[in-house]
Amino acid sequence: MKETIILEYLSKINFKGNFNVNDIKNELRQLLGETPALDIKWGKEPFINEDTNKSDVRELVEEVKVVYLDLDNKFKTISFLTK
Repeated sequence: MKETIILEYLSKINFKGNFNVNDIKNELRQLLGETPALDIKWGKEPFINEDTNKSDVRELVEEVKVVYLDLDNKFKTISFLTK
């Protein structure tokens, strides 16, 4: 049940735009009744700016892991891939 709530919530977040980790934790706290741990894996994507013809690097979220206490009082981890 909690897994479904977490996955549905994370699927609505635009990880390519602006987001706030504290807001995610607060929203999940309200949905789950507990504060889960978040582990965010960042990746780098090189690109060329067509206007300036200079190379640059963009940091992107590749994966979000959520650790929470399930109904059977055991810690569970959900991995959510953003790509």
